[in-house]
Amino acid sequence: MQKRAFRILLLVSLLIIISCSKDKSTNPSNSDVVVPLTIGNEWIYVELDDDLNIEEWSKQSVIETRNINLNNQDIEVAVLADYSKYSIDDPWELHNGRNLYRNNSDGLYYYGFIDEDKNGAKDSIYFLEETLEVKYPVNVGDSWVRESGLEWTCIAVDEEIDIPAGNFSCIVIRANISHEDEWYIYRYYCVNVGFVASYYSGVEGEPEAWVKLESYNF
Repeated sequence: MQKRAFRILLLVSLLIIISCSKDKSTNPSNSDVVVPLTIGNEWIYVELDDDLNIEEWSKQSVIETRNINLNNQDIEVAVLADYSKYSIDDPWELHNGRNLYRNNSDGLYYYGFIDEDKNGAKDSIYFLEETLEVKYPVNVGDSWVRESGLEWTCIAVDEEIDIPAGNFSCIVIRANISHEDEWYIYRYYCVNVGFVASYYSGVEGEPEAWVKLESYNF
């Protein structure tokens, strides 16, 4: 009888531990996310010139999770490494440090980035704040301000886009990056896939500086 009671207590303890582990995940449990942040997820992009020729390849990879302390609260975040190369045969080179993200119940949040400091320490964290990167769930007309200070507005929630990685139904957000001549940047996100495309454009101009998802691996 005592053995049976011990086994039941052990099982309950394991379930509690598993439940707590899920709550600390960088992806909310049992819900859709705008960018899935599971370790090993990888996205490869092509960056195009005005003639739609490939100028550069870039890659984002979720390489690990880390615990950070923000406002006396421990938060688990995903570490995304950015890589780039200029030829298909070149090796990937780390670019722009490693960024910290987390999916919360109201969207994707940015927490800063890891890079070398002036003394060569490789794990220094910069801009340790919590800012909303992409609101989700989101409705057309919703607006928010990202860490760059740009105000982003959702202009579509189901726009189709055809890119090298496939056809996706996307959330589209837009920010005015130059109030004098109304120059905009547009970003496309597919739920449970992530960032899939972006471009710049004037009010009546053609899209320029396309970035398109070429492939992804989860």
